[in-house]
Amino acid sequence: MENLNQLYQNLIKEHGKNPINFEKREDAKNVIKAYNPICGDQFNFYVEVKEDKVEQVHFSGFGCMISKAASSVLVQRMVGMSVAEAKGFALAFLAFIKEDENNMEDDELKVFGEVKKFPSRKECVTLSWEAMVDFLENYEAKI
Repeated sequence: MENLNQLYQNLIKEHGKNPINFEKREDAKNVIKAYNPICGDQFNFYVEVKEDKVEQVHFSGFGCMISKAASSVLVQRMVGMSVAEAKGFALAFLAFIKEDENNMEDDELKVFGEVKKFPSRKECVTLSWEAMVDFLENYEAKI
């Protein structure tokens, strides 16, 4: 448990300080807004989908280190997946965090399970993932 806790802290710090694809993209065709009015976390995601594949994902905005880290991992993981795969992947992660499922095999994502000890911080982890699922579901409906 100590190792998982340390891994969690390291992952949050690394992605929080040096997020992946943290860049505003004015030319993006799809802009997703994720906002938590309670704590003020606010991110925009810039998503490019081509031939049913998530080709690029960038994000900008501000929030606590946990929400920024969760957003960074999200944009890193979505690239290359089909829209359906990305949606399924995000839904599985949300189920792991929200429904206290313990079947997450991905070590990097598993460390976010530490947030379960602090229920008020679950929204920090899920904010961006929920916004992405909404986008992907709407995108699928248009195909």
